[in-house]
Amino acid sequence: MTTIILKQHIIAGMILLAAAGGVCSQEKKPSPAETESSGVNLAKGKTCVFDPAPNYELCTDPADNSQLTDGEIYKGPELLWVRKSTVGWRGVSHALITVDLGQIEPISGASLHTAFDGPSNVLWPRSIRVFVSDDNREFSLAGNLVDPAWPDCLPPELAPFGNKQRQVFHHYAAKLNTRGRYVCFALQCPMYAFCDEIEVLRGPGAPLEKTVSGQKINSLKDFLTDSLLKDNVTGVLLRDINRVRQEAQGLSSKDQVELAGKLDQLEKKTMAMELQYLTDKSRAISPLNDIHRDIMRIHAAILKARQYPSLAAWHNNRWDPLDALDIPSKEACDETPTLNMEMMTGEYRAETVNLTNASENDLEAEISFAGLPGGSLPKYISVHQVEFVGTQEGSMIADPLPLTKRDEKSHQISIPSGMTRQIWISFNPQDVKSGRYQGTLLVKTKQQSPLKIPLSFTLHPFRFPAQPFLSLAMFDYTDKPYAFKSATDQNVPLAIKDMKEHFVDTPYGHCACWPQKEDFDADGSLSAPLRTSDFDDWIGRWNGARRYHIYLGNALEKFCGEPMGTPRFNRMVGQWAAAFARHVQSKGIAPKQIAIHLFDEPLKDEQYTMNTIWGKAIKSGAPEIQLFTDTSSFLKPTPALMEMIHVHDIICPHLPEPNVIDKAQAVLKSELNSSKCLWFYSSFGPSHLFDPYYYHRLQAWHCWRAGAVGMAFWDYWNYYKEKNCTAWNEFVTTQETFGVSYTTENSVISSKHWEAVREGIEDYEYLLMLSTRIEELKKKGIPPESLREAEQLIESLPSKVAGKYDKKMVRWTTPRNRSEADQARMSILKALKNLPKPEKNALP
Repeated sequence: MTTIILKQHIIAGMILLAAAGGVCSQEKKPSPAETESSGVNLAKGKTCVFDPAPNYELCTDPADNSQLTDGEIYKGPELLWVRKSTVGWRGVSHALITVDLGQIEPISGASLHTAFDGPSNVLWPRSIRVFVSDDNREFSLAGNLVDPAWPDCLPPELAPFGNKQRQVFHHYAAKLNTRGRYVCFALQCPMYAFCDEIEVLRGPGAPLEKTVSGQKINSLKDFLTDSLLKDNVTGVLLRDINRVRQEAQGLSSKDQVELAGKLDQLEKKTMAMELQYLTDKSRAISPLNDIHRDIMRIHAAILKARQYPSLAAWHNNRWDPLDALDIPSKEACDETPTLNMEMMTGEYRAETVNLTNASENDLEAEISFAGLPGGSLPKYISVHQVEFVGTQEGSMIADPLPLTKRDEKSHQISIPSGMTRQIWISFNPQDVKSGRYQGTLLVKTKQQSPLKIPLSFTLHPFRFPAQPFLSLAMFDYTDKPYAFKSATDQNVPLAIKDMKEHFVDTPYGHCACWPQKEDFDADGSLSAPLRTSDFDDWIGRWNGARRYHIYLGNALEKFCGEPMGTPRFNRMVGQWAAAFARHVQSKGIAPKQIAIHLFDEPLKDEQYTMNTIWGKAIKSGAPEIQLFTDTSSFLKPTPALMEMIHVHDIICPHLPEPNVIDKAQAVLKSELNSSKCLWFYSSFGPSHLFDPYYYHRLQAWHCWRAGAVGMAFWDYWNYYKEKNCTAWNEFVTTQETFGVSYTTENSVISSKHWEAVREGIEDYEYLLMLSTRIEELKKKGIPPESLREAEQLIESLPSKVAGKYDKKMVRWTTPRNRSEADQARMSILKALKNLPKPEKNALP
């Protein structure tokens, strides 16, 4: 979580549309080797070589190199990846399995047996390329067992996520017509790769001539890395072609034939696509390239033939997943959507409208308002053009929220032909008189008369606090040297401003005014001043923060050369802590505003003990400095764990762990008091593919239910191993990601996920405001019956809205009602309004 090296979490994953198959015959077969016509399995009994070595602990064993060629294919009820006869990888970009056939052989086919399980977050492979070689140095590409050009070979569709039982599937290729002694299977899976059998089928007759068709490859790893972008772009285009084909099915036979021919041509172009995969190499946003634009133009032609208007406005829940080809029903086009916004002064809330372009041309539209305070472009309203961006799993999501261009008259947006563009409208009124306003959102284009979308805006007579009660940390590390490659001198000030606007009150750093070995004398007394410049620069950037968290890292066996736990070690740490506390105080910060994060995510007794030793030493010199721990191991509360908790001040379990709220509350019942507090954090990925409503917004609701006073997410930034990978183009990476921002060297753009975090904090504050007001009125002697309805809301809403946390349900593709949190806050607003007005919150 706070460790900068990417962690090997048990990661959820799901491809939005599974694309796995083979260059194969049209007839599906469970295994080519099971039929007499398929020939001899040349791989049976041979030895496999792996690169990298298998690393999934539940199925890795010394016999891995012979288990994939033993002729045994598991078909029982047990999970495939917990069996020792399976070979598995976690956290690798590609897993290479090479089998030596012993001599050059004719090869007619190949297969690989793997599995999927939605509840366990195990996915189908994204590609299984098969390479052949005579000498194990120069390879040729023979085929891909995952080829979306052969839809008959795809495994079953997998939706909705979490509701499917585990499945197995044979990816196979027939009629390869190749040769070789060495056959290499290259699996590329989202975070995991599993296999329990491979087969190489002998072709008829003698080996082919020495020359084998196909690209000659000297470095398989370089080739596979370069193939990621093309694979993902190709997959998106083919999926959209298939979807447009489905849209055309209701047209006349003549139109269907004409459009099918055009789509066939675009499919051929897609499969032959080379080099220029993206219009903008740094951004995988829709439309991805000219082929993608042509696919969408055909989509526009279909909509026109179905008598859709040139520009249709429609509405759905802003947190629901959205695709660029999503359209309203024909009936919805005849009804103008109505937008509604109710809120307090000072908070941030958003509403959306979708605009579908059914014309043959790209549209430039102007957005303005009428009938609202502030004129046609109110300062308290910002307008964002939602972009569809490519992810590491080869899908497109509607997530980044760049601000629209604007002039003195309007906001400008672009809507490509055949595509739906979502407009995100964010409200943050500060100096607007409370009341109810009936306004209009105007959408103007040169091609047609303006769309007039009713917009009801109600500002209730309450002021949202500048600093909400629930604390938020994003593990941002905006102190120097920056911990993330994506952080620069240009974008860090923008990121800090953005985080403050999203209620981050607890920045994370690693500059602890760390001393050097020579700064201590023989008995461990600090004899030199602390080095404070980096710390002072950091707190200057975060002036006014509620608290400052400092991560010391997991290498805690020594302090300035002194082994942990010795009397001299204890004195040295205590001396440093005391000097650090004095310096903090000299900067106008109370020592209790500093929290030290020691060993990250401790799970073992020795790690608990390490934190305890350090914690006691720190407290000996500066008892007011806080200690933070993010342990989640409450299943077996050992004496070492309980001692660590007793020493620490902020206990922050990992919310996605099973039943962690109940376990933590049971263990911490005797520990939580006025000097200790409970937080929760989430460090689960790939979070771009998680539901911003369920994963990000509702975390604050779980905090309320558990009595937590702070929360955190790993993390603010997106970071990648690949040199040219950014949040704007994850097609070129296979690793899980966690960030909520879309950054470049000199810009910071928000996302739906990031906005959901902020709205969750505001939801928590709503609950607190109502609860506090009820208690105030009780003390004033208000009759209980007049408060009963409001009390019932406080008791019932958190359970109704949040429910029980289930990390198997975090995917954005999981169907759910995403309106309950908004309905709940409307109920709270109504209750606050009906209760006697709180003097300190009422506006003049």
